[in-house]
Amino acid sequence: MESKKYWFKKRRWGYGWTPSTWQGWLAMAVSVGLIVLAASLLASKEHAMGNWHNLAAFFIIAALDLCALVLICVQKGEPQR
Repeated sequence: MESKKYWFKKRRWGYGWTPSTWQGWLAMAVSVGLIVLAASLLASKEHAMGNWHNLAAFFIIAALDLCALVLICVQKGEPQR
């Protein structure tokens, strides 16, 4: 029987995962990269919207990014206790 290769291993204490393969590290890097890209684009002077609009857009993008990362961790990570 073939053992399943997890991208993320569960933490020793508490809840959560840490990357254990290159695919897991790539998922983390893409997630962080999207947040940095969103922050840099929304902070640029080219956007004529008010600061509240940019801040709201950033938090929406960050929340969606975090939800996607958690879903990837649930699908590709070791099961939690």
